[in-house]
Amino acid sequence: MTADGLFDMPGHAAGRHEKALQRAIEDATARGVIESVDDGLVSLALANATALDSAERSGKPAYPIAQITGGYLDVLRALAMTPEGRVTDADAELRQALEDLGSAEVRDPAT
Repeated sequence: MTADGLFDMPGHAAGRHEKALQRAIEDATARGVIESVDDGLVSLALANATALDSAERSGKPAYPIAQITGGYLDVLRALAMTPEGRVTDADAELRQALEDLGSAEVRDPAT
């Protein structure tokens, strides 16, 4: 899926955000993290990436970038395309074991 397939953007040249997202989408799809049922969110993520690229090309990118970034990050989280979204079962088991160790009751050997 590309921005060209989603929007009527004659002469559209992908910027760095769109290119990075496209690589991430391809990898996430290959690993089964995202599927065709996620196409709506993928479309929204591509729109955000394209908007970020457009904002960077504008004369004053700070405000539009600030406005786009939060929502874009929410979409990436929903697609499990952020580090915290890629927790594996082994990670969850390790995290639980560490939590259990941290909450273990310490007994006084003198009693």
